[in-house]
Amino acid sequence: MTFANAPVAAQPSDASASIDPATVQRWGAGWRYPQAGWTVLHIEGAPRERGLQHGHLMAAEIAAYIRALSEFWGPKAPAAAWAQNREVARQLFLKGFPPEQMQEMRSIADGANAAGARAHGRRLDVLDIITLNASNEIDSIQDALVVTKDAPDIRGATQQPLDPVLLAARRSRKRPQRCNAFIANGPATADGQIVFGHITMYDLYPANFYNLWMEVQPTEGHRFVMQTTPGGMHSGMDYSINAAGMLLAETTLDQGPMVAGGTPLAARIRQAQQYAGSIDEATAMLTQGDNGLCSTEWVMGDLKRNEIALLTLTGGQSRLHRGSRNEWFEGAEGFYWSDNNIKEPGARLAATARRDGRPSAAATYAPSKRDAVWLRAYREHKGKIDLQFARTLLSTPEIVSAYGIDAKAADARLAGQLQTWASFGPPTGTLWPPTAQEARDHAAIRPLIQNPWTLLQVQAPPDTPAAAPADRPHPRQAWAAPKPSVAKPQPPYWQGTLLPASDADIWLSLGFARLERILAERAAPDAPDAAPADPMDGLGVELGYYRSLFGRAERAGHDRPLAQTRADMGDPLGYQLAEGKGVLFLHTLRDIVGAKAFDAAMRRFGRERNGQAVATRDLQDFLQPLTPRPLAPLFDWWTQRSGLPQLAVTGAEARAAGGGWDTWVTLDVARLGPALAVPVTIETARGEVTQTQVFDAEHPRIRLRTRARPLRVVVDQHGVTARGNGSPFTILTLDDELEHALIVYGTQDDEVGNHEAARLLQTALRRREHNVQPPIRSDREVSDDDLRRHHLLLVGRPATNAVSQRFAAQWGVDFGARSFQVRGQLYTHPESAVLAAGDNPLDARWSVVLVAGLSGLGTYQAVGRFADDTLSYAPIVIAPFGRGTRELVSPLPELSVVPVFP
Repeated sequence: MTFANAPVAAQPSDASASIDPATVQRWGAGWRYPQAGWTVLHIEGAPRERGLQHGHLMAAEIAAYIRALSEFWGPKAPAAAWAQNREVARQLFLKGFPPEQMQEMRSIADGANAAGARAHGRRLDVLDIITLNASNEIDSIQDALVVTKDAPDIRGATQQPLDPVLLAARRSRKRPQRCNAFIANGPATADGQIVFGHITMYDLYPANFYNLWMEVQPTEGHRFVMQTTPGGMHSGMDYSINAAGMLLAETTLDQGPMVAGGTPLAARIRQAQQYAGSIDEATAMLTQGDNGLCSTEWVMGDLKRNEIALLTLTGGQSRLHRGSRNEWFEGAEGFYWSDNNIKEPGARLAATARRDGRPSAAATYAPSKRDAVWLRAYREHKGKIDLQFARTLLSTPEIVSAYGIDAKAADARLAGQLQTWASFGPPTGTLWPPTAQEARDHAAIRPLIQNPWTLLQVQAPPDTPAAAPADRPHPRQAWAAPKPSVAKPQPPYWQGTLLPASDADIWLSLGFARLERILAERAAPDAPDAAPADPMDGLGVELGYYRSLFGRAERAGHDRPLAQTRADMGDPLGYQLAEGKGVLFLHTLRDIVGAKAFDAAMRRFGRERNGQAVATRDLQDFLQPLTPRPLAPLFDWWTQRSGLPQLAVTGAEARAAGGGWDTWVTLDVARLGPALAVPVTIETARGEVTQTQVFDAEHPRIRLRTRARPLRVVVDQHGVTARGNGSPFTILTLDDELEHALIVYGTQDDEVGNHEAARLLQTALRRREHNVQPPIRSDREVSDDDLRRHHLLLVGRPATNAVSQRFAAQWGVDFGARSFQVRGQLYTHPESAVLAAGDNPLDARWSVVLVAGLSGLGTYQAVGRFADDTLSYAPIVIAPFGRGTRELVSPLPELSVVPVFP
């Protein structure tokens, strides 16, 4: 086994370790923030305070974890399964926790309740938190009863049925192994000091919740850090380090007999994490009152004494092997490994001593493949074991197995500072998707994607900004179930089909039909469960789609006046140009004539001219009596000239007036045609004010009054004006030109997630319609020539993708390290994402589309929306965690100005 090509450990200052201030949440003295797939949580104080901080800060995740365990234990009846295991917890575990732990767990429930968490429609209580903390022991009960004499009649809900098949050739797949660990020192390591590593293994659904890295700073005992789950007061699949220098990690063994009246393992390991200062103390705390459930092997380290040990913890068959007594296995001096294979003969026999007297083959140790890999690696690297050894072994497929969900490693220097290197997600760098059965059973299950190795330091975060994120989950969302949407057809806004009198009138036939659909949708009532949204965003997105039809044709060299339209069955771009510009012109006419008068006129026009050939001049003559403004110049400009109006701000001046403020905004009317209705918005600290005015040569200015001092002027904030400036592209404009598309994924961070997302995107695009599969390049290998000649799909936010960073100015999105803002709204959840389109800055003929999640999983799930066909033709689509998508048009930078104050 060689490490010649092993990855070099990242430095503590790597991008994945940075804290984005926008992502920090606080409650009391506690705080949390995301880091490279982990949630870092700090709680401190007395038991009551610690529990409240934990419950408040992790309420949504606690509720989601209870749902996950309920469905995992009973997919067909999750509420009944949770109730059944609560009863098991009441019978076996409730009285086994000391008062300090009980108070902390009660307070976790209280804090979560106060934040809105619920379990199966009711408030949480301490028994819910106990059930959650004892879940691994509950999973082991059924196996324990098989080998326990005079076993009690206790039945827990589980997905781990006993295998009745006796023949080796017909055995079912073995339940997932639970963890892998090693610890080394002395003659085994490069510097003689301790090196320590661990992999968690579990089933996919509950495994998603083992990404909590928690620091506990109690008023009594030692400060400690641990990997755990939401609501966990001990490490669970254990990996912990305390300030006294004690390192603890475990792997689960085949289950031995349970001991009636024993103390829960959850209580004993928490006691050791918080109070043990030596191997002797940890051993005493773990073995005293052992209930025998969740049989385990523990690798232990004592930094102060530079001593390591391995404890087999199996009820009456427990035994401690100590390095200080040279109690090694297979001569592996300075090295203990643990891989779910019971080394202690008495424990092996106890785990296979069935009550029916069936013979056991456990008298002899049966080496596993993982045993062989560990020992071979030790022998090849004795005296050289270090963090690089740990990271490489913990990424080796034979060690990781199919159920590895993370990897953690520390040496004596890091552990002494309560720090560790860690990677959450399959350590081999592969995607772990749900099976078809898991997807059917668990609506909320997610895939696991490897996150980059990061140094977990539990550093105090910077001050939290005042802005509240728009995607912070409410605990009730944990129980949300997807509802099928039923589209209700809307009544026609107007009726009649217009036939073009000539090719020059194709725009009118198309625009009349397309604009009706936009207005009918706008007039429809909102769905009862629809999320609040600004209706102007919806209008901007719809008009933006037609602007994109025109703009793509224009960029491809097909721009010509509407009057020169020629019907050509082989010219889809010419058709799209007429369609797009036709809708924009009719909407412009509606704004100028007035919506009420225009709509009534169109209803009458449609009825009278239904099925008839109609010319452009017919519409002009029909509308002219409705407005004193001469329409001939407007019709001539729109039909006889190419292009669209161009908006430009030439002045913005604000003055205090009458207890408020007057702001005068001037536009360059020479570039917007004879007349154009343009909305102008004034943003203030107390909100915003928007007015729409028809600008023309005689009316180049608008005055807006606000009560508060104006901060910014935004022209056409929602993109509802028929303007030619700005990018015409939407995230799906490239759909018909996929043969010219290129996918570029980021490698600066979240590399595995970005690469998996790129592969999913490639397949999704091929399946959309045209059966074209765009090629994939990494941001390291793509050339400027590649970038210049394609529609680009950039996978990964700017912090993870060098090309996204380079082209960041093309989108109206402001990115932090692990957050983004759009139109002043902040998004911080790791599974939130944004998709945005803009011009390819190397050649505006092509678009550049960004797909950016705030984590590798967030990006992967955003790409899945292409496969699910749930995306719209919008310039920006926001996919907040736990909420519906938001579609909008971002204001143009050149149309957003700060007023002067003369």
